[in-house]
This record gives sequence, C-alpha cells and structure tokens, in this order.
Amino acid sequence: METAIIKTDLVALATTVSAKLTAVFEGLAEIAEITTAVGEAEQDRHNNRDKKDESMSWDESYGDYRLAKVIAQSVGAVREAIIHPSFGGSLGDIAKAVEDRAHHYEIAGEARARQAEIAATLAAQEAGETVERVASGFTLISAFLKERKEGRTKRHSAHVLYSIDGVLFEELADFDAKTRAFIGSERSIGLHPTNRTTGELAPLFRGGMTAEEIGKAAHIKDNIVSYLRAEIGFRKRAA
Repeated sequence: METAIIKTDLVALATTVSAKLTAVFEGLAEIAEITTAVGEAEQDRHNNRDKKDESMSWDESYGDYRLAKVIAQSVGAVREAIIHPSFGGSLGDIAKAVEDRAHHYEIAGEARARQAEIAATLAAQEAGETVERVASGFTLISAFLKERKEGRTKRHSAHVLYSIDGVLFEELADFDAKTRAFIGSERSIGLHPTNRTTGELAPLFRGGMTAEEIGKAAHIKDNIVSYLRAEIGFRKRAA
C-alpha cells in the first residue's frame, strides 16, 4: 500500500501547535491553582489527623490525600510539559527546532548557491577556451623561476608578475626541472592569480561574466601560460 506524501508548511504548523499548547497551559491555570491547594490541604489533614477520630480511618484519609496529590501532580505535569520553568518544555523545544530548521535551510541555500557559482564558473572557463580574445590590458612586469626545498626534495616553480589597469597580480606554476614540463593540467594554470595588493586570490573566470569579460580573461590566461612556458623552456610531454 502506497503512502501519500503530504507536504506541510512546518513553520505554520509549529505556530498553530504553539498557540494551542499556550491555550491549554493558560486554560489549566485556574484548575492547577485549585488542585494544588486541595492537595496541600489533604496532605495537611492526613498528616495531622486525630487518631482517635473514628469518622475516617487512616486508609480513607490516605486515599483522599493520595488522590488529591496525583490530581495536582498530573495537572502540574501537563503544564510543565508545555512550559517548563527551567528546561523550556514543548513550547521551548518547538521554538528552538524552528530556529534550528531556519539555520539548516540557510546552510542548504548557501551550499546550493556555491554549487551554482561553481557550475557557472566552470561554464565560463569552458567558454574561455574558444571565445574570441579581447585585449585585456595585460602588462608583463617580470617572469622568474624559484627553487624551494620540501624536506629533501627540491621543488621548482615559474612565476609571472603582471598588471591590469595598474593592479599587480602574480601567478605561478610548478614544473619538472628535468622534463621542463608543467606539473598538473595546463588548463588550470592562470585561473587563480593572486592580487599582490590584497594577497587574495583573484579568479579570472566567474559566473555571470559577459562574452567580452570572458574574452579578456582568456587573453590574460593566454599571456600567463605563454610567459610561464617561455620561462621554463617548455617542452610538450610525449603522448
């Protein structure tokens, strides 16, 4: 047997349930006061009963006291389940759950936005491979090689410093000193240069770019790769 999936507005439901629980809590206020007073009176009467009083036995007195106590406790328990003075009760739990739900929805929304941005960025990068190049104002400042040690291993990288509209950027690529070939995919080189002023990455491609912007970004990437190749004496890897 198939079960129908009913999509419910949970926030609206939480609001309705909270309102009804609040009404129950407030509706029990008067009876709670009465049952508490009766329970205390019966306890006092039972504890202080005259043992010589033959009008009511101990068992009868205890039975009345016990019933009055349970009634008062039951009413109190229902009210505390709804609004507990220390732990919040059901209303507090619902309010917290509504808040948590909103937080998780926010996280999910941000994740979707990131995925959409990534997809749009990849699409721009893909378009950049065939788009007509547009002059970007790329100005080479310098190109150079660096050697660094990582443990006992020497690593080599080629660097390009360039400016666009007076802003200085740097891009680098690791290469194999023996084969003079880039390490990793050449398609990824030049995609994430560093803004030397802010120290932050400045991706060439992003979502929402116009064809002209993609053309300029592709022109910058072409120049970066070209100067890096020249600096390392690039040799294409054998197939």
